Amino acid sequence: MNTAESTKILKGSEDFPTSLAWSHDGKFIASCYLNKKVYLWEAATGKFELFEGHDSGCTNVNFSSDDKKLVSTDEKGFVKVWDVKKKGDEALIKTYKAHKDRINALLIVKHYAVTGSDDKMITVADLDDDCVFFKFEGHDKEVTTLEFKAELEFASASLDKTVKIWDIKERLLKKSGEITKNQHWVLIGH
Repeated sequence: MNTAESTKILKGSEDFPTSLAWSHDGKFIASCYLNKKVYLWEAATGKFELFEGHDSGCTNVNFSSDDKKLVSTDEKGFVKVWDVKKKGDEALIKTYKAHKDRINALLIVKHYAVTGSDDKMITVADLDDDCVFFKFEGHDKEVTTLEFKAELEFASASLDKTVKIWDIKERLLKKSGEITKNQHWVLIGH
């Protein structure tokens, strides 16, 4: 049996990571932890910057599409936006309350930060427009995951056993489906 060895070990936090993201240009890796910390690693050197400021455990981290910003979420429904070129307290660009409860999913679509939460809501914030945001409603239970589809569309899945496709530009639900007992996709509307 062949086993592969890692080429690098990035050490910083003693806590367990909850999320990991690689920048689009491959220069940085970000990780976040339940101990409220966010690490931004230089992939080539292993050096890191520590971003602190969450009041509860961090749940997700992701890069903006231009790699200039790092977005992190937490268990109390807050989103923080960081400047990857700055250090320490100066790196924090803004904080906003996106949800009433824990944020389970974070997706970056173009210049939008899309979050899904235990509060059954999906929030979309425009990172280029001072985080002006709007909400999508439609799930009956916690939103557990989000996935980018194309252009300004994304899909969400929930503990209500549905998958929904949303359009950010039009701000509407495009399609909704339910997983049946036979594990078939059933289209509910369009």
